[in-house]
Amino acid sequence: MLLMSLGAVPQLVQRPNVALLLLAVILAFFGVFALILWKPAYERAIRIVESVKFFRRFDEQLQDIRPAFLLLCRPRILSGVIVFQALAALGSFLLFDLALLAIGLNVGYVAAVFVLGVSYTFSAISFLPLGLGAFEGVLTVILITYGIPAAAGAGSALLFRGYNDILMALIGLPCLLYLRRRQHTETGRGAGST
Repeated sequence: MLLMSLGAVPQLVQRPNVALLLLAVILAFFGVFALILWKPAYERAIRIVESVKFFRRFDEQLQDIRPAFLLLCRPRILSGVIVFQALAALGSFLLFDLALLAIGLNVGYVAAVFVLGVSYTFSAISFLPLGLGAFEGVLTVILITYGIPAAAGAGSALLFRGYNDILMALIGLPCLLYLRRRQHTETGRGAGST
């Protein structure tokens, strides 16, 4: 998400109406990283969250976040994650630009990066699963500011979603089924040997 947001930064000079909000969200992402990395702040945050009865049931998960995050932040692992996430972000930007071109819209690659980056960022703070609805709405509204008709903007959002989410899920489904079958087989062997 952070890399997707950073993709929008170069256009912020031309789009000051969203600059402050986007920069605030990017700073919030960095704040979450800092909170998890700095142990005293993390422990205090856990105490505050767990003071709410509803969140106490997530105690085990909350306690496990920081150690897992610290493992991911080892330089060798983190550098690999950043490289592959940057490639994924670039691929997403290209896919969205192609979705725009597929329906006859040419806003330019830099503008497409801005539109997608801002849409991802703002839909993430909607707290809806996958930003469903919020992503498409924000993306359509931003494209309207570029002079794109709402129907064409919504169409590009849906086309992008179709390829980015649905097609990739269909490609990943056989892998998931294979891994689950394999896990089930290994679990069965492990139980039979005891």
